[in-house]
Amino acid sequence: MLRVTYSHSNRIQEVPVDGSRDDYANLSDAVRQVLTSGSEEALPVQSAGQTNISCLVVRQGPPPNRVSCERDCIVFRVAPNLQEQFLSQIRLPSDAHLLRLSIRRGYHHHFDHAGDERYIAPDSLPVVFGLE
Repeated sequence: MLRVTYSHSNRIQEVPVDGSRDDYANLSDAVRQVLTSGSEEALPVQSAGQTNISCLVVRQGPPPNRVSCERDCIVFRVAPNLQEQFLSQIRLPSDAHLLRLSIRRGYHHHFDHAGDERYIAPDSLPVVFGLE
């Protein structure tokens, strides 16, 4: 189960999401399902921050991709034409590749607005996807 650490009162409001390869495979499957069916998927999570988070919600949305907090859920709105851009953030290198790079723990991807509004909305919460 993915673990989400979020504290609404943080100035930066970064959302660390940590999990195993299987957890990220489940999130990838949920994104593909939502973009195929137009439905919404909610994945339960373990909450580790000051703000209780019960799930990650995946919804189809217009570009650019956006992350927000709604009630007790972190919501990912993924545009169909930006699916691959989003999925690339949760596709993590193999253990063998990480060992070759001398990375044993703490591998992560940052998913945030970096000055290119075509992919991630400027008002999107920054997310750090980490591999446990």
